[in-house]
Amino acid sequence: MRRQEEGFALVSAIVMLVVLLGLGLGLLLFTDTQQHAATGEQVRESAYSLAEAALNAQIFQLSQNWPTAQTLAETRPERCTEATSTSTNNCPEASGLSTSAGYPAAGSCSGSEAWGSALSNRWSTYVRADGGGTEQLFSSTVDKTQPAYDSGDGSVWVRAVGVANCRAVVVITKVSRQLIPITFPASVLSANGFSTSNSGSKVILDTSGAYAQPTSIRPAQPGAVSVRCEGLTTTQCRHYTTGQVSPDTSKAPASPSSTLSSVQLEALKNQAKSNRTYYKSGECPTSLSALTGAPTYVEGPCNLSYTGGTANSSSSPGFFVLVNGTFSIAGNAIFYGVVYAVNAQNSSGEVVIIHSTAMIQGTVDVDGRGTVGLGSSAPNLVYDPRAVLLIKAYSGAAPTPNTFRVLPSGQ
Repeated sequence: MRRQEEGFALVSAIVMLVVLLGLGLGLLLFTDTQQHAATGEQVRESAYSLAEAALNAQIFQLSQNWPTAQTLAETRPERCTEATSTSTNNCPEASGLSTSAGYPAAGSCSGSEAWGSALSNRWSTYVRADGGGTEQLFSSTVDKTQPAYDSGDGSVWVRAVGVANCRAVVVITKVSRQLIPITFPASVLSANGFSTSNSGSKVILDTSGAYAQPTSIRPAQPGAVSVRCEGLTTTQCRHYTTGQVSPDTSKAPASPSSTLSSVQLEALKNQAKSNRTYYKSGECPTSLSALTGAPTYVEGPCNLSYTGGTANSSSSPGFFVLVNGTFSIAGNAIFYGVVYAVNAQNSSGEVVIIHSTAMIQGTVDVDGRGTVGLGSSAPNLVYDPRAVLLIKAYSGAAPTPNTFRVLPSGQ
């Protein structure tokens, strides 16, 4: 009969079973999706951590040696990777980004990221010019073709790639060169003593010069002649004839025996390395013109002697540091700028010598008990403090605020 209900319970059970089965499958699918999402997030975090670590490691390398057209472009490869990193090519040290440091293993990946680095590379870094300072925002298309060094404005882009499970994360930031001013005496001559080689009355040491700097509260002042006279009599310390130092400022207070600290010298050395004007121990410049630069840094020991040539120019004076050795010019040789002899050899004799018609237009500074010898034919030392006032030294590199970001896929 139509009102009989045999089998209804079975139908109801089947319906309930289907509903519960659907709910179970939905819950299982949701759980699986969440697990995949968590795994993907972990992969992205691992790749991001590696990319950020590679970025910081590359910035550290830039802090050691700033990339210029004359220096690092010759040694840094197009890109830095774990395989291309060496101790001399200014790439990040691979040991600091190894799996033992907590970063993901390389794995076996095919393909490459947007700038061509194979995904089998766990990390890659790129250094690129920033368009001469005209570029405010990173452009992957433009910057990919830029040179791998500073184009002259003191900043570069650093792009770093991290790979985990064949997935790449790319981060970038702009990095700026950090320069610090060096406080240096503006005396025309600072040493333990000085002497001239004849008894004539012509001007040998011009303490005024054309570039004595006026200030807002006083007119231009002549440069001081500051001598320490340690172990010397007054005659030995200031051996010259009246009229040879004009205006005579040789009664200035004594200067310290060490003009710059080891930290300041190291900063000047790093700047010279960046400018490719650094001569390591045992390398001695063979011509006066090789001392052009601000700064030029010579470790020595070198006994430099030149009878002609020119270093720097009147419009662009230099800053020459000689750590160990002596410096002598004669003939028609001209040096424009600062000559600073650290006198690491502890000489008590003449460390800087200017004879004949040779000339230094700038300042001379000799540390320790070293002295300065001047000639007799013409003004050998003419005061010009401009290089002293402008010298700066390299103190590292630092990320530019508000330039760090993660790039989207394809950049």
